[in-house]
Amino acid sequence: MPSAKTGPNQLHALEALWREWVFPFAELERELGFALFDRIRSRMVPTFEGRMFFREVSSHFLAMAKLEAAATRIREFGAGELKIASLHSLGGKLVRNRCSDR
Repeated sequence: MPSAKTGPNQLHALEALWREWVFPFAELERELGFALFDRIRSRMVPTFEGRMFFREVSSHFLAMAKLEAAATRIREFGAGELKIASLHSLGGKLVRNRCSDR
């Protein structure tokens, strides 16, 4: 909480911080139906559920980054990666002949 010595600029900064960081988390918590943070004095401490949710969100961001990289690779090179597996007896002639036709 602001003290009696808190000036108008500091109070404005605290209000801006609240609007920019704390309020969006409170809104998200309402939508999710569980707390992401415990508010302890002037700190926000992640809850167990908050840490679990963060792990899920992080994995989705990593997956999105992989999709973006794949899209870039396809856009720049015109194709993705092709992996071919075959039986040894087919790999000798049939697969090699089909691949060399292209």
